Amino acid sequence: MTADERTGARSHADALVRAGRIYSMDEAGRMYRALALRADRILAVSAERDGLDDLVGPSTQIVDSAGLTVLPAFDDTHARLIAAGRAVRDVPLDQAGNISHCIELIRARAAVTPPGQWIRTGANWHEVNLAERRLPTAAELDTATISHPVLVRRGSRHAAANNLALCWPASTRARLTLRAASSPGALRASRPAGSPARRSRRPSG
Repeated sequence: MTADERTGARSHADALVRAGRIYSMDEAGRMYRALALRADRILAVSAERDGLDDLVGPSTQIVDSAGLTVLPAFDDTHARLIAAGRAVRDVPLDQAGNISHCIELIRARAAVTPPGQWIRTGANWHEVNLAERRLPTAAELDTATISHPVLVRRGSRHAAANNLALCWPASTRARLTLRAASSPGALRASRPAGSPARRSRRPSG
């Protein structure tokens, strides 16, 4: 409710926040600069920092900071916000409904990624959401690109699959060399023919 929408008796707010930005996160993208609270509810908002001053009473707690930003509350279900932020640049396999779509998304990323550089998928998806209910195989990933190491992460981040550019049998390890001089961060992999697909998993905890 905005200051102009309040009806009835104007009782005092328990707390008043005057901030630089108060994001509503609604479809219109509206932003406010004052927020009044009563008990555990938002009583009113205003686009003006002093727009709710009429709700201030003797016991109203006031937080006044032009540098303060207020966001709507959310329930963090083990999202790991730093990792979630980094994943914005990853291939969004959560958009895929089947293996073919997964490969298309990876292939599209490979088309704009310099050869030798890593391609990594986001982990906010799970293979049970695909029609095939499984991870892509190394051979399928190789149809997307053989010029990039591809790491397919999913779910808890404790398991991943990769293309053959990162696979090698234990008896003959692939030779991985960093080409720092010509292409910083790029990776070149050589592997014996017929190397098996590899699925890696790290312990939880």
